[in-house]
Amino acid sequence: MDNVNDSDRSDRLALQALGLMKRHGVPPNPRNYAVWYGYCQGDDPALKDAVEKLMAAGAPVAAQKSPALYEKFCAPEAAAEMLKQATGLVEKAVGQVLNRLSKAGDDAAHYGEVLGQYKSVLTNAETDEQIRSTLGELIGETHKMQVENDKLETDLKASSAKIAELRQALEDVRRDAMVDGLTGIANRKAFDSRLREAMAGSQRGAEMCLLMIDIDFFKRFNDTYGHQLGDEVLKLVARTLTECVKGRDMPARYGGEEFAIILPQTALAEACTVAEQVRLAVASKRIVKRTTGQQLGTITLSVGVAQHVQGEDAEDLVRRADEALYSAKRTGRNRFAIAETCAVESAAPAAAMVG
Repeated sequence: MDNVNDSDRSDRLALQALGLMKRHGVPPNPRNYAVWYGYCQGDDPALKDAVEKLMAAGAPVAAQKSPALYEKFCAPEAAAEMLKQATGLVEKAVGQVLNRLSKAGDDAAHYGEVLGQYKSVLTNAETDEQIRSTLGELIGETHKMQVENDKLETDLKASSAKIAELRQALEDVRRDAMVDGLTGIANRKAFDSRLREAMAGSQRGAEMCLLMIDIDFFKRFNDTYGHQLGDEVLKLVARTLTECVKGRDMPARYGGEEFAIILPQTALAEACTVAEQVRLAVASKRIVKRTTGQQLGTITLSVGVAQHVQGEDAEDLVRRADEALYSAKRTGRNRFAIAETCAVESAAPAAAMVG
């Protein structure tokens, strides 16, 4: 009865969520659905409050804000739940295959016993009638075994296809868990993982650098023009970073309006070139409010450049790049600063400013 009640409740919540999405002009994609289903479920007071405020503000705002709500309230839980469900389905599919193989083994063992029995009967048969009768029974047992084998082959093909589908689902979940929901580039989790890989290469002798990047006066922009336009600026910066890097380099959203670019197999001079390219590319973009055509000017970046030092850990590398970033901000913004290379055991480095 509990399962039936849970199913009925899920159906009601699904219909309610879809109805609200339609009423407020929210596209019915999976991420938006997760937000509105969570709102209807009512288990997260903060999500409920955020959605109600958006509904009060009007349908267009609610529709445009759903992706940001997903990133803030639903993405970690959704990824974890999807991973749990996909893992459970894989376990179930594998269990079914093992059970089927076990049954096939039992059937084969039984068939072997039957063959042994009929061999003995045939050896001791004294009349044609006994031989014909025994062969008829043997043909019947062989046919049954063939039917079972055909069924096993069909079942294994179906299970193989299902497991392949579930493996892709797990890969999709893993990829989503590494992607920033708003900008579509690597998130902090992916950044941490890739940075460890790049630093391991550096420990083996390959040069590597890290850029830490912050949007100048972003809070002022948000306060002036609203979070919706702020989100568009974050997306614009993410796209520009992606356009400015090579295949092995990885841009990521580090948090808020701060981004990063990991540059494996890259010397300091080359990293400075990338930093300047990124800075100029973003500064060349003019921000326009689509609904009115209003020109909002440009945005700029401040960038900190740090080269990895042998024996340095990730925390210290990020700290040095961040210190260079804020040195760039203190000396006028819209520039990059280079963190001076230092011995691992030395104190925090100074930073050289580049206009």
